[in-house]
Amino acid sequence: MTAYREAGVDIEAGEALVDRIKSAVKSTWSSGVQGDFGGFAGGISLPDGFDDPVVVMSTDGCGTKADVARQAGIFSGLGQDLVASCIDDLAAIGARPIALTDYLTVGRLDVEWASGIISSIADACRASGVALLGGETAEHPGVMKPGEFDLAGTAIGVMERGSAVDGSAIKVGDIVVGLSSPNVRANGFSLIRSSVIPKIGIHTVIEGGSLGEVLLEPSVIYTPIALGLLARGGVHGLAHITGGGLPGNVKRILRSDIDAHIDAGSWIRPPIFSFIESVGDVSVVDMFATFNMGIGFVAVMDPAMAGDAVSVASDLGVTAQEIGVIAQGTGAVSIR
Repeated sequence: MTAYREAGVDIEAGEALVDRIKSAVKSTWSSGVQGDFGGFAGGISLPDGFDDPVVVMSTDGCGTKADVARQAGIFSGLGQDLVASCIDDLAAIGARPIALTDYLTVGRLDVEWASGIISSIADACRASGVALLGGETAEHPGVMKPGEFDLAGTAIGVMERGSAVDGSAIKVGDIVVGLSSPNVRANGFSLIRSSVIPKIGIHTVIEGGSLGEVLLEPSVIYTPIALGLLARGGVHGLAHITGGGLPGNVKRILRSDIDAHIDAGSWIRPPIFSFIESVGDVSVVDMFATFNMGIGFVAVMDPAMAGDAVSVASDLGVTAQEIGVIAQGTGAVSIR
């Protein structure tokens, strides 16, 4: 046994993992990918159709949803969670995602388990037309316990210079269209871990399956809907509803002279949210400030384009509906 393995780092396991994931990773590549698998870095050509392309990057992760996955022994949806977290942030400013790299940190490397995680990332990338250019799997013995892990990634996108959708075009009378989220996605899990799971356990059966199964349903990827709406026109602002919920994320695209009034009764919330609120004894205000509450992405748009939003979302299996309106104000979000 080598000194490094005695210290807790298994180089041979790392090499076996690389061999195991090669075909899954390369299945996401297009002819524009430069370099070979296993190299020090990966490259990708910028797609055609841009006069003055700007490269855009976003880094995100699955947060403590990873620990809930460990407790439940359910890991299959984490790859889609990671890809959604990263590329939907790019789409929220109008960028087209083209590539992603991942970073998996573990207490002890299990090749079978880790290859499943990375293959799930590759599956989500392939479905989204995104190349998984590379990544890093690192063992942190003595820092993380065996079984503990963290998962993060960085996505790369491209957009035309000067075309960022930043909310500056939002005007009084625009409508707020919400795209449905059937689950918690990857935010709020620290609250769930502290206020819900200790009270009832991860395997308790609730509506839809065990608590673990319901919590670990993979995130919807909204990127194709967002880009489809932008192609049709009339979209003045986009918001990815992550940490901070609707009030925290819609506020990010509002100027200081307008408000967004959200009607909380205009959509049906998935039952997991009322369950968390009840079992965790969480206030409604805290629920909206922490979770997506059934709306995972928002488009602020011209009212005349509402039908397009419904159509584009429906074609991709997502419900879109008007949930609010823009009014004169001070840059605030009200939920009533």
